[in-house]
Amino acid sequence: MDPLLAVLVPLLLGIGGGIWSAMQWRRARAFEDTPTSRIRSAAQGYVELAGVARALPGDETRSPLTNRVCLWYKYRVEERSNSSRDEWTTIDSGTCDETFAIEDGTGQATIDPEGADVTALDKDLWYGDTPRVPPALRPWRFFGGIGSRYRYTEWLILDGQPLAAVGFFRTQRAGDQAVSLDTELALRLRDWKQDSERMRRIDTDRDGKISANEWEQARSAAREEIVKELREQSTMPGWSVLQKPADGRPFLLGTGTVKELAGRYRRTAALVLAGSIVAFGFGLYQL
Repeated sequence: MDPLLAVLVPLLLGIGGGIWSAMQWRRARAFEDTPTSRIRSAAQGYVELAGVARALPGDETRSPLTNRVCLWYKYRVEERSNSSRDEWTTIDSGTCDETFAIEDGTGQATIDPEGADVTALDKDLWYGDTPRVPPALRPWRFFGGIGSRYRYTEWLILDGQPLAAVGFFRTQRAGDQAVSLDTELALRLRDWKQDSERMRRIDTDRDGKISANEWEQARSAAREEIVKELREQSTMPGWSVLQKPADGRPFLLGTGTVKELAGRYRRTAALVLAGSIVAFGFGLYQL
């Protein structure tokens, strides 16, 4: 082996492992240092939620490899190298970005998982001989898939599983993003002009023409209608969303309790740090 590589490779592995370990510690601290909020009374901003995973109304989500009904999935298909039994190359992978919900007894919040670091305990790994294994085909789960060409891994979040999350929480009501009253009035009147039945009702004297007085009455009616709608919207309950923070803070989701997830990140950080110290020390020894 090249003497320069014998020094650089372990040093770089040590540095990279140290950076990765720090990231895992930061994620553990995000769970430990952020108080758990109840959905009904959660403040707007960076919060921690704990409850159970729930499906939202609409089409059900199914995992690509096993066709199981789930809320979230991640999968990977790998092909064994012809030159090495223990070397695998990823040929297909994907992650679900469909929204689902977390429920804690006080309310429900929608989770947008895009950009999240997800820890899913429901993991399945098996082997086979086709790039896309049929759902019913589950050969060679053990012994490294001896003789199998492909390896499949799938992570799932299922309805009803314990779920904890840290991210940016916001509650929005129907009228929060409404345009100004004058703009809404202009849009409403434009729509009315394209509605022949509406225009006939505005033409109160039935002469086939809209007089200035009739149009002013229509404007007043449209304004009253819009104001009433906005007033009703302001009293409607809002919907809450947990999503990736814009300021770079961790966005974490995982099946289990807050304590369990923090512990997983801490154990990973400790193991990676130990490995990076060994690698860095070996690099210094070679140097």
